[in-house]
Amino acid sequence: MSLLTFDDDGTVLERVELTHPEGCVVVETPAGKWHSLVALEPDSALFEFKQGPFAPSEFASWAPAEGSTDEALVTAWLRDARPGDRYRLS
Repeated sequence: MSLLTFDDDGTVLERVELTHPEGCVVVETPAGKWHSLVALEPDSALFEFKQGPFAPSEFASWAPAEGSTDEALVTAWLRDARPGDRYRLS
């Protein structure tokens, strides 16, 4: 997997490859930081947790809506996105 962090305009700030020979990596993303994860291999698994109480997720204004037909395009873009890149909604 790769973890990408973004600024408020949707520009990639950082890309971290989450790989380890034993297959387990832990990473902490600060609260309020726009981020996304993208699986690079089949059968990738992720466990995400955050401090409660639970509140519905917030989505950045530049991100496609959940369930959007743009999901496949965004996933493909995330696989190759590098710092400085910015996704443009179609």
